[in-house]
Amino acid sequence: MPTVDDQPLGVLQIGAGAAGMAHLRVAGNHPRCRLIAAADVSPPARAAATAEFAVPAYADYRELLDRHAAEAQIAIVVVPHHIYPDVIDALAGTDLHILKEKPFARNLDDARRMAERLRDRGRVYMTSGQRLLDPAYRRALDLVRKGELGDIYLAEGRILYAWNPDGQNWGWRGDRDLSGGTAILDAGWHMLGALTACKGLPERVFATIGSMRACPGDWTSDDKGAMTLEYADGSIATVVSSHVALPDRFELLLHGTSGNLEVNLSRLVRYDRTAAAGAAEEWTRSNLLAEQLDHFLACVDGRETPESGLNESLDLQRIVEAAYRSAATRQPVDLGDTEVSV
Repeated sequence: MPTVDDQPLGVLQIGAGAAGMAHLRVAGNHPRCRLIAAADVSPPARAAATAEFAVPAYADYRELLDRHAAEAQIAIVVVPHHIYPDVIDALAGTDLHILKEKPFARNLDDARRMAERLRDRGRVYMTSGQRLLDPAYRRALDLVRKGELGDIYLAEGRILYAWNPDGQNWGWRGDRDLSGGTAILDAGWHMLGALTACKGLPERVFATIGSMRACPGDWTSDDKGAMTLEYADGSIATVVSSHVALPDRFELLLHGTSGNLEVNLSRLVRYDRTAAAGAAEEWTRSNLLAEQLDHFLACVDGRETPESGLNESLDLQRIVEAAYRSAATRQPVDLGDTEVSV
């Protein structure tokens, strides 16, 4: 199979809507990729993909695979959450490496089905988690792994943004049966990924999504969520997430016995145990989707290991499952109750 060092890798994209177009543009303009074809159920999305990249676009992803899977090496998947299992079923019978948008699955049952198909394929699988590739988070994770903070006894995460402030742009995400959830599963996925990379898996999860609606409209998904995570070592973490709130926030605070970190996108501030002022490090903002594709290609080439591969994706899915069970029962849920065995 060609590698990134030999020649451009052929790319098929399943899903070419708003988020899909962002991935298409990154892959279509990447020197190590050759965009072959795309698929989307929406005629305008297909027309846009063909017009911008001069590639064929199909209404049915199965026709895309039938016609082009043999000449490609990579599939990028950006579709509504309820379609993931069927797409993975189709891709599992090919030799394609897979980069799929987050979250891993709509729910734990879908996750189990997909994991059974993805295990032992001998191909790279990665869930899109581009914020983990931000240099500030990479630096934070390096400091944590080196023990520079000591033992982390408290972590705080917040991800807030106003994707749908008036409640009129839900689409399929507003239907819990189709999306699986929004504030915790979709918005919160990035923060849970960053937190888990630093702290590992919690022992217990308590969560609430409240009963007050943040915006009007006919929808059944969650628009906000708050989680408390308890760890076996006695430490705790909190995560607050919403996609209808301002000002934008994507920050993780890590408090350790030897120091503290304040981590935002492209900015990290390091504090010792006593000083109120910290030492800041900053990086120029980059296109994280492009950084992610670089990382994925390096994984395909065998030079790196996916930051959010199958096992990491299943771990996050278990936390999300525990959070929604807790929100429904108003009781803490042990993570052991969400085991995935495939």
